[in-house]
Amino acid sequence: MKRASNYPAISLLFLSSLVSGIFWFNNSAIYPFIASDLNLGISVLGVMSAGFLAGVGLIQIPSGLLAMRIGMKDAILYGTVISSLATLATALVSDPLALELLRFVVGAGLALMFTPGVSLVASYYPHGSEGFGVGVYDSFSLTGGIFAYIGDTLLASSFGWRATLELDAAAGFVVGLAFFIIIPREKVREDFRIHVPKIRNVLLDNWLLTVGFSLLGLEFASALVGNFMVYFLSSGLKESALFAGIVGSVLPAAGVASSAYFGRIFDRTKKAKLLIVSLGALSAAGLAVSALNTLSGSVLSTLMVGYFSSAGFIVCIAAARKLSEKHEMEYEVLGVSWVITLSLFGSFFGPIFFSFAVISFGYASAWIFSGLISLGFFAPLLVSMVRRFPNP
Repeated sequence: MKRASNYPAISLLFLSSLVSGIFWFNNSAIYPFIASDLNLGISVLGVMSAGFLAGVGLIQIPSGLLAMRIGMKDAILYGTVISSLATLATALVSDPLALELLRFVVGAGLALMFTPGVSLVASYYPHGSEGFGVGVYDSFSLTGGIFAYIGDTLLASSFGWRATLELDAAAGFVVGLAFFIIIPREKVREDFRIHVPKIRNVLLDNWLLTVGFSLLGLEFASALVGNFMVYFLSSGLKESALFAGIVGSVLPAAGVASSAYFGRIFDRTKKAKLLIVSLGALSAAGLAVSALNTLSGSVLSTLMVGYFSSAGFIVCIAAARKLSEKHEMEYEVLGVSWVITLSLFGSFFGPIFFSFAVISFGYASAWIFSGLISLGFFAPLLVSMVRRFPNP
């Protein structure tokens, strides 16, 4: 495998991804402390999680368009500042509505950080190794999730959840400053103009739509475990907040183990559709395992969903980037943004559905229903396999 170029820039991009992972997972990691301090229930967690995913989803297309106009570096920098400021503001409020709105803003900032970051990282890797580079980039994001689940839980138990969020925001500001100083700004074509017909071609690309729905199924499963497992263990199974956080860290840890590996597999496979469907089925099965309502079942569920959904995420994102190459170069990041928009904005309904399913039917039924819904999003890809459409 050929080596990547510009090691300082690559290293800082990976560090930026780690910070984005902390922002992504810190709310679910410390929510038991927030709920106890402010006397909140699972419904508020559901709305906060849904608002966060809506922020990520709604800003994906604008983030792609902005990156096309100002460059990927500047888009990532703006996103880092926005997420850091919103995280800092979250530490200063107590009103549930304010918490929900600020979580939306954090998600919007992460949309500006992650998707342009995928394309910028891939640009530093030689042709044929981009999937591996994207996998490593995502591994650092998941490593940030491990820190959030364990480190933030320890910090919150010792110093409180507000101080923990303040430290997370400070880390974001430091990385943003280093990013501004070290990362070179890529060349942006002065004569480039955004054309609506070309945007329409990207948004109506059948393969991008199919991959987007498949990624939705994977993100649906990952979002539910990532946002609710810690709270389920602490409130449902009566485990300590620290132990629940450690179990929650299995989700991103399993993803770290699979991301780069499956990025390499995608670089070499000729059966991308079968690979995506297989990973989706295993992820959905992992979600249903939580219906056992036992500690061992919860750990196994977190492990399965973390490993297979992260692997599927990398394969889908790498496929979206490859599919976008047939469009004009500047529209590549838009294609990736569109696929992520379909997945995350659609999974906006997952946390709301799950929280109300728990209230209405209990945790066991909610986990099973969620597994079936996750699997259902792979129907378009299954149809393409039955009809023997070519692989992307």
